[in-house]
Amino acid sequence: MPAAATLPINPDVLTWARMESGYDVDRVAHRLGTKEDRIVAWERGEAHPTLRQVQELAAFFRRPLGLFFQPKPPKLAPLAADYRRLPGVVPGHESPEMRLAIRQMLTRRDNMLNLLGELGEEHAVFNLVAHLGEKPEAVASRLREALDLPVAVQLRWRDEWQALNAWRNAVEHLGACPSNGLGRN
Repeated sequence: MPAAATLPINPDVLTWARMESGYDVDRVAHRLGTKEDRIVAWERGEAHPTLRQVQELAAFFRRPLGLFFQPKPPKLAPLAADYRRLPGVVPGHESPEMRLAIRQMLTRRDNMLNLLGELGEEHAVFNLVAHLGEKPEAVASRLREALDLPVAVQLRWRDEWQALNAWRNAVEHLGACPSNGLGRN
């Protein structure tokens, strides 16, 4: 049986897609059911994957198939360094799942802003700022005041779903984002 034909993808784009997606070579190899050496050879341009393997890479990295044939990797702004993170998570070393969630959030935000622009509507500006040196209690107090959610109201919430809905509704009331279907109504 003849070997499957390979495709000459851009090795720099493959390396970029893997790293931008937050995956190590071993995890990609495991997902594709191949050896790490083969992934490394693809990234060095010493070997090429088959069409099926490129399709699997595209699906795994959640990138369009055509990306791997571009002459160079796309230029993207780095993920914001100002998101809250768990202790020990360094900016630039987020999990692949977190990196994907941030990419999806930024895409949805851009789509929303474009749609508002096409409709001729203004979007609200969220101008609250907090600094790392501030006490969390002071920041929380300002946020509660801006969202009109005093502690007394929060203490009456019966569960986390009511809390999530109340916080989401308060933020939406400021015009920060449309409902995304999270929580229970």
